Amino acid sequence: MLTEKDKKSLKAVVDTIGKPEENFSLNELTGFLFGIAMTPEPLLPSQWLPIVFGSEPGSNLVSGKLSETVKTLTAVYNRLVASFHDNTLTFPFAMANLTQTELETLYEWVSGFDEALLLREEIWDPQTFPQMEKSKKQELFHSMMTIQGLADPSEVEDYFHDLPEQVLRMAFPDMDLYNDDQQFQLQMFLLSALPLAVQTLLEHARYVERYNEDIKSKALATKSPAKKNNIIRVDFSRTSK
Repeated sequence: MLTEKDKKSLKAVVDTIGKPEENFSLNELTGFLFGIAMTPEPLLPSQWLPIVFGSEPGSNLVSGKLSETVKTLTAVYNRLVASFHDNTLTFPFAMANLTQTELETLYEWVSGFDEALLLREEIWDPQTFPQMEKSKKQELFHSMMTIQGLADPSEVEDYFHDLPEQVLRMAFPDMDLYNDDQQFQLQMFLLSALPLAVQTLLEHARYVERYNEDIKSKALATKSPAKKNNIIRVDFSRTSK
């Protein structure tokens, strides 16, 4: 997880880039790094650094600052990857009694996290894994809906609008479906579901890693052993003079 030193270093990165209207805030950056660290397929720096900078890395920095900034980002990313593999990477917020400031921080974090997931959309799509249990597919789908609904409510409006009322009542038993605050209540529900959604995505990432390793192992096992050259050896000791 991120230490106070990490956060201070990342704050310096955000300040160095210095385009808040185009680049990540500190909270968006931490969410983004969390997301790419748990992505179960390697991401090259050339794939994620431009998103952090809002342009080609270094286009708005002097060369010395660029090297230092990239080094900081890579170091934090590598520590988060190590945490993922050690099973110590966990949702970093306590959801009880969030203040308004903490809630704003959380929404920014989710926005950055969502950006990270978009880099490998196929990994988080249940249809990519036909062999996966139906219940696991549903959990993955609902987790993605939770993230998208918090990052961009317009993304899920049609989904919730088209669901039958009976399904909505089962999912949200305490919600007044005809209340003018339905959108607010839906956001509260999604916030309450967020920790489990992130945990589900972490578990799915580990599942994908195991799945990819199994495929590689099976591919290696089915390869034919290298054929030995058929060399005819002549025993000259028995050849007549």
